[in-house]
Amino acid sequence: MELGNVGHALEFIKDQYRHAKPILALGEGADLVENAGAPSNLPSGQPDPGMLVAKHGNAREALPAFIRAIARHRHHERETDPPAL
Repeated sequence: MELGNVGHALEFIKDQYRHAKPILALGEGADLVENAGAPSNLPSGQPDPGMLVAKHGNAREALPAFIRAIARHRHHERETDPPAL
């Protein structure tokens, strides 16, 4: 079974997004984030610095940006009322 078809996995991504947590998804993980409906852009249209999603990315390149993202703990600029996701 593909992870993108597991409801608990999709709900986990949605919860992380709603709680403004950083998300790193590479390769097939990018499909999971897309299936969950978590946008990579902020409501303003700017890229979300806490959403690091790359279908063809690699961990070595993504790691410095992810470290910066988790150092902030939460990315409140993505929060909307009502929640976007």
